[in-house]
Amino acid sequence: MLFFVAVSLLIGVIGLPDILASIWLLGTMVPFLSVSARRLHDTNRSGWLQIVSWFAPVGMIIAICWFSQPPRD
Repeated sequence: MLFFVAVSLLIGVIGLPDILASIWLLGTMVPFLSVSARRLHDTNRSGWLQIVSWFAPVGMIIAICWFSQPPRD
């Protein structure tokens, strides 16, 4: 996540063309979604619940609470 944020900020500061920023975002979207689904599965929730995080700001707060919970058996 730190690498993703650092590169995204660097792309914004340098002012690369929008096509390169779009390629970066599309290339990192699948790993980001898979890690989020894995984390939700660790807490015995469906990976589809990450859709909740798309509804800012309330959904993001709920998703952060779910992601920060310890794994369940």
